[in-house]
Amino acid sequence: MHDGLRFGYAVFRFFKNGKWTYVVIDTRIPYSPSSKEPVYARCVDPQEFWVPLIEKAYAKLHKTYQMLNGGSMGDAFVDISGGVCEKYNLKAPECREMLENGSFWKLIKGYIKQGFLVGCSNVQKNEDGEPEDGTGTNGITFNHAYGLLRVEDVVASEALQLLYIRNPWGPGPGEWNGRFCDEDEAWDDQLKLREKLGYQFKNDGNWWMEFKDWKAHYNKVYVCKIFPSAWQQFSIRGEWRGTSAGGPYPVQADRDEENKNAMVHLDTNEKWFNNPQFRLSVTKKTQVIISLMQEDELLSAKPYIEVNFLVVRVRSKRERLWEVDRDDIELEAAQGLQRFKQREITCSLWLTPTFKNKPVHYVIVPNIQLENIKPSDERPFFLRVFTSEQVDLVELPETQVWKEDQKWDKNTAGGKRTLDNGRENQFWCRNPQFFLNITKPTHLKIILKKKKGRRVAGNPIGLTVTKANPPTQPPAAQIIGKGKDRGKVTLPSSLPSNGLNYA
Repeated sequence: MHDGLRFGYAVFRFFKNGKWTYVVIDTRIPYSPSSKEPVYARCVDPQEFWVPLIEKAYAKLHKTYQMLNGGSMGDAFVDISGGVCEKYNLKAPECREMLENGSFWKLIKGYIKQGFLVGCSNVQKNEDGEPEDGTGTNGITFNHAYGLLRVEDVVASEALQLLYIRNPWGPGPGEWNGRFCDEDEAWDDQLKLREKLGYQFKNDGNWWMEFKDWKAHYNKVYVCKIFPSAWQQFSIRGEWRGTSAGGPYPVQADRDEENKNAMVHLDTNEKWFNNPQFRLSVTKKTQVIISLMQEDELLSAKPYIEVNFLVVRVRSKRERLWEVDRDDIELEAAQGLQRFKQREITCSLWLTPTFKNKPVHYVIVPNIQLENIKPSDERPFFLRVFTSEQVDLVELPETQVWKEDQKWDKNTAGGKRTLDNGRENQFWCRNPQFFLNITKPTHLKIILKKKKGRRVAGNPIGLTVTKANPPTQPPAAQIIGKGKDRGKVTLPSSLPSNGLNYA
C-alpha cells in the first residue's frame, strides 16, 4: 500500500457476494476548503489518512458515496473482514431470557475475549417501517452504529458489570450522558474504579456504562466472527432456479403421531426437497457456523427476499433428503424475529457423529421463503460453513423431475386394486399406467396430486408401484389337428407373470 501511495493510488479488498473483490482508487478525496478537512470520514489523528481512503474505495465499490448512507452494521463487518456476522435482537424472547439469566453477559464477554468485532444499535422505525431520526433518553442516537470495545466484571464499592462503548463519530452527538458517563458522580462513589479500568475522562466519544443501562438503551447486537486458520472453511456458490427453487419447508405432521404400522407416510412436501442440499459429516463433537448470503442488493439491483436454511439429521449418506420428521431438525435458521428480508443469515450449533448411539450425518437445505416463486425471485446464493474440526461437506446431486398430467374418465377410472370385500378389482388395469426404466439403484419420490390441489370429499386417490420382471416370450402356438380340424391354434394353459396386464 505504501508504494501505491507514493504513486498516487491505493488498493483495498472487500468481501462481496461470496468472494474477495479488489478496488483500486487514487488518493484524491472530497475536501472542504472552509474547514480544511475531508468532507466525509476522517481520522482523529490528522497525520493518519486510511479512513477517508477506505471510505472512498467502499464508495467506488457501491458506485457513489450516497449509496453508503444507512445500511447494516453486520453487512459492513462482513464486507471489511470476510467473517460472518450473527445478529441478536434483544427484544426476541430467547434473548430476553438470556439477558435475565445472565448467559448473554457471559456470551458477550466470550466474544470480546476471542477478538470478535461487536457492535450495537438502538433500531427504531416509524409506522411506515422506515428508520426513525432522533435521539433516545440519555443521548443514544436511533439507528446509529456503536462499537463495543471492552466488557468487564469489576468489584469496587459494589459488584459492577460494565461495557466500554465507542461512538465512531467521535466526540459530539450520540454520546451517553447517563450513569458512568464522563464526569458523572457515580465515579466518585466507586473508589479506585477508574484506576482499575485504566480510564481517563476525554472528549473522544468513548464511555463506560452499566450492563443494565446498556440493555435498556440498545436492542440490536452484531457479532462478526473471524476464524483462526485451524478452523476448516467452505464457501459454495449455489442457485435457486427452476426446479431447485423449491420454496419453504412445509408444515408437516409429526411422524410419531401417524399410524406407525403404515408403510407409506403422507406429507405435503411436493417441492421443498428439490432445494439444493449439502451433506455434512463429522467425526467428533464439532462447532459449526453456517452463513447463507444473497447477492448484495446495492450491486445486483435485486431487493432482498426472505431466506432460510434447515440442518436435518439423517442416518444414510447415500441419498438426498426427501422427507423430514420434525424430530430430526437440528436447526431452523429463520425463526421468530429472524424472519425478515436480510442479506445474510448466520447460525451456530454443535454437531456430533452419533445420535442415540447410532451414526448420523447432517443435511443443510437452503431455501427461499416464498410459496409462489416467480422468475424474478430466482437468484444465486452463497453458503459458507466454518467448523472447529475437520469435516466432510458434499453437495448432493440435483433431482431429476418428470411430470405427467392425466385424467380419469369413464374409460380410465378403473378404481382401486382391491375391493372392500378383499377381492381383486378386475377393472383396476384400466387406470393410467406408466413404465419406469431404472438402470441403477435409484431413490424415487412419487407424488400424486389432484388438479389444483383440490380435496374432493368422497373421492380419495392412490397409486400402486409394481415390479415388472424382465419380459419372457410365451411358448409358440402349435398348429394341431388333421383334416377339417387342421389350423386350430392352441395357447399355453397359463401366461408368465411379468408385472404386465394381459387382456
